[in-house]
Amino acid sequence: MIDQVSSAGAGPEVPQVLDVQVTSRVRAPVRHVWSCMVGRIGEWMVQFPGGADLSLRLEAFPGGRLYRDLGEHQGHWWATVQVILEPRLLELHGPLFFSAPTISHVSLRIDEGQDASSSSVTVRHRAVGPTDGHIEGARAAWEFLIGEHLKPLVESGA
Repeated sequence: MIDQVSSAGAGPEVPQVLDVQVTSRVRAPVRHVWSCMVGRIGEWMVQFPGGADLSLRLEAFPGGRLYRDLGEHQGHWWATVQVILEPRLLELHGPLFFSAPTISHVSLRIDEGQDASSSSVTVRHRAVGPTDGHIEGARAAWEFLIGEHLKPLVESGA
């Protein structure tokens, strides 16, 4: 038997399930969206709310890491690249921003839009485990990251 301990005395934390999907239309071709989404992940995957830099790094190959690089061998492992199919699909598996025994699967998919100069980005984030209260803001966080950070970065043409 496993003892469950809660410092607040409120009993064990109940695992929760998260399943959120967000899609955004982008005025840019698939390859440019991919280049920004994968190659510049630290510029758009920022702290929510507020937009502070998280110093995220992505090793863009199967088994590669997504991690916060705090310098001098300090940081946080967020996920492992489970699937990478350039220029359409990136799947990540790991705890992400949860500081709890929670596991996430995030799928970032790019599809061609009505014409070759537009695309859609769909993020599906599924997680299970104790979420330390983060589950309620997950949809708003992805809408913020994709709509207010990735989309402007892609559409700026930079």
